[in-house]
Amino acid sequence: MTMPLFAADLAPEFYDALGSGTRPIWLLDIDGVLRPDGTPDWPELPRTRTIDRLRVTFAPSLIDWVRELVYEGAIDVVWSTTWCGRIDRMLEAFDLPGYHVDPARPRTVEAWNWYCNGEPAMLLKLAALQAAIDSGRPVIHTDDHVAVNVDSPRYCAIRPDTEHGLSQEHMIRIAAFVKAHQ
Repeated sequence: MTMPLFAADLAPEFYDALGSGTRPIWLLDIDGVLRPDGTPDWPELPRTRTIDRLRVTFAPSLIDWVRELVYEGAIDVVWSTTWCGRIDRMLEAFDLPGYHVDPARPRTVEAWNWYCNGEPAMLLKLAALQAAIDSGRPVIHTDDHVAVNVDSPRYCAIRPDTEHGLSQEHMIRIAAFVKAHQ
């Protein structure tokens, strides 16, 4: 099945989130970013959870940091990942909030609503990034495969090593970016 890959393929909830505030939008990939292919680059031991026979290994402090930013209302997380359409499995593993209609409640939003992989996912990730940048809001972009250089003080791009995912140094950089845009 071939899907047209235009901005119209992005989720309405994503567009609603773009227009619902001024805080930074964090386009967040999962595999290779929150869920490394190897060992997380954190001093603590990684945690592994099994959700519906899916093993998810991650650094607990990293997930705690993301959760704190969401619950503080400091960022709007937009899942920009091949897991879109199945994100509920990851939200359960990481104990993160999902989508709520009320923008005042802690939430995360999928950029699109179906599972896809390969080139379709890469094109959707780029469409979501372009829409986020076009919104005028500050944008954090963390992806281990899609790297886009945008010369703007309102854009923070981090491409973590797939084997280790986001590190403490990456999170310090993200926290500084969020603080600069409050």
